[in-house]
Amino acid sequence: MKNPSITAAFVLVALALVVGGLALSAGGEPDEAVASVLTAGAAPAKPSFESLSPHELRKKGRLEETRRELEQVRKVGKEVAPNVYRIKDESGDPTYFYGDLIEGVGRNGEPLFMTAQFKRLPAVPVREAPKLPAKLTPKVKLDGSVPVKGAKDKSNAGGEDDGKGDGKSGG
Repeated sequence: MKNPSITAAFVLVALALVVGGLALSAGGEPDEAVASVLTAGAAPAKPSFESLSPHELRKKGRLEETRRELEQVRKVGKEVAPNVYRIKDESGDPTYFYGDLIEGVGRNGEPLFMTAQFKRLPAVPVREAPKLPAKLTPKVKLDGSVPVKGAKDKSNAGGEDDGKGDGKSGG
């Protein structure tokens, strides 16, 4: 062999074969039952990350706070429908809460949670005012003593000239 690097490569391959053969002969073969127990116990667990960014810490804190608030609502509130609770606020108006978090999926597949809190709206006002019953309708007399808006005065009690020119002027 002319090139010493080729000789060195053959020597290293031969050394690797000798070491590998010795390792196989010394180790023996494990039983299949032992191998299955070892593989079942060595199954990788789902990875979890403990170091969270400040943004993720705030999100986690808000989620925990919301869960605590919902627990409080379930304790204090009165259940008016399945999983819907009613609590009166400072003004006495009832506020309704849904008892669980509503799960969703975010833009990048991250889990999102939402709560539902609502109030009842007052009734829509009627388009026209309701008519009063006949016994409650006010009665207005149409004589000269009580002026009624929109009614014409036919008595001409003031002696004013009405422009008809009837010739009965006082003077």
